[in-house]
Amino acid sequence: MRKKLAKLNLPLWQWLAVILFPIGIAVVASYLSAQYFFEDKVKGVGAIYVGHIDTLISHADEISHYALALKDTECQELHNYMLFQPYFRSALLYDSHRVYCSSKTGDIDVPLGIVSTTENLEIPNQFIIGGTPFMPEVPAIVASNWEPISKHGAAVIIEGKY
Repeated sequence: MRKKLAKLNLPLWQWLAVILFPIGIAVVASYLSAQYFFEDKVKGVGAIYVGHIDTLISHADEISHYALALKDTECQELHNYMLFQPYFRSALLYDSHRVYCSSKTGDIDVPLGIVSTTENLEIPNQFIIGGTPFMPEVPAIVASNWEPISKHGAAVIIEGKY
């Protein structure tokens, strides 16, 4: 084998090309393989987060249905119920003009702007807010449920960090 290689009288640049070409191919193949692996892992992690958000929003819908079943005088019941809901900042009951019950503060009377949409997620009755009066710089997701017959609604604010 050495004799055959010794008979090959190649210039230095050709020897470098013969040696470096396979190394270049290996580097490119490794890069493409790592990129594919990375994208696959990112998609998997993203699917986990989307599933978690879907679960939270589904639970928020259940809370809003519970809240809408309460009478105007049962604001304390909403407070007691929300004590054991760790992922949610608060629940609000509102009519067409004002918010009248909060799970955090009890009976309140504030303008309806507290549950206004700032960014549409293309999902009915769900949107992102930049913050609330109690936590102005912490974003949250609001899941809102409006009953047109009774003209009352419930909004559940999901903590942004979750």
